[in-house]
Amino acid sequence: MNDSLKYALFFAGGMALGLLGVAAVSKEGLRPLATDILSHGIDVKESMLRKMEIMKEGAEDLLAEAKQVSAVRRERGDAEEASENA
Repeated sequence: MNDSLKYALFFAGGMALGLLGVAAVSKEGLRPLATDILSHGIDVKESMLRKMEIMKEGAEDLLAEAKQVSAVRRERGDAEEASENA
């Protein structure tokens, strides 16, 4: 089976599942359940985004500290080279 046929079958399968999902959600019995599931999904997404923001801030702080340590090390190296050459 070549790749284009495989991708076409995946696309057709996704379309079929989407249509079945729309039909199931349009029934009155499943609509509240689908709404509840989606609201929990939104809550999880927002929680993950907050956690990722905290991790990003920590990584940025770590990078800034590493740059500062590197600059100090470079200055020390330059000072040691100057004292050795004198």
